[in-house]
Amino acid sequence: MAGGSEGLGRAIAELMVTEGAKSVSIWARREPAVTEAVDDLKIVARDCGAKTSIKGESVDVTDYERVRKAINEPDECADVVFCCAGTPYI
Repeated sequence: MAGGSEGLGRAIAELMVTEGAKSVSIWARREPAVTEAVDDLKIVARDCGAKTSIKGESVDVTDYERVRKAINEPDECADVVFCCAGTPYI
């Protein structure tokens, strides 16, 4: 889940937890936001009885090599990828 620490990305991550996803991984640029979101999602999982594995990582999706490395980590196999990163500019 790119952009998973807040807004739409975080809402989708929370929905995936409450619906019983086996695992949810979130990415965001700011490490403190990632840590807070992971902690909150673990509370959601506990409260709804989900056994979801939840982890987060600080990843800037504008850094191609960093994204490539994160996607190709050996223990990861994503069934679904959501990219909710970005900021609307007017």
